[in-house]
Amino acid sequence: MNETINSTQVQSSEDSTVVILLKAVLGAVVGAIPGMILWAVLSKIGIVAALAGFLMFMGQLIACDRFTQKSKQMNIPVALIICAVVFLGDIYLCERFVWAWEISSAFAENGLEASVFSCFCDFGAFTELTGVQEQFTHSLVTSYLYAILGAAAGAAKLFKR
Repeated sequence: MNETINSTQVQSSEDSTVVILLKAVLGAVVGAIPGMILWAVLSKIGIVAALAGFLMFMGQLIACDRFTQKSKQMNIPVALIICAVVFLGDIYLCERFVWAWEISSAFAENGLEASVFSCFCDFGAFTELTGVQEQFTHSLVTSYLYAILGAAAGAAKLFKR
């Protein structure tokens, strides 16, 4: 009877697959924050750097590992897929934020009031109003290329070991 109780307790203490996946996603999101901040700062001064993509992806991998290290069910391919999906979303969010910041600054220079938050939330309307949708799309594609280059270089170096 004690063996039955102990095995039941062990099984209930194991995280479910959904909880493990949520931990991995949360780790990827939290781990990307330093890279996202670097991305925004570098972009604001006009630099697109693969370094930000490298830092963002490596931060995601490290945090994802830390958040799921007690779970024996988490495997590397799933963690990489989660980090890659979050990574692509984060790049879009970073670019959108940087462009919202630029649009807000342009409005302020012309004596108009538009916060970065409002520009971010109503991004489509603001890019249409200012006529910068095509430039944003070009910048986003360029940013994806640089970020993926930085992430791939970091991942290759990491998995070479």
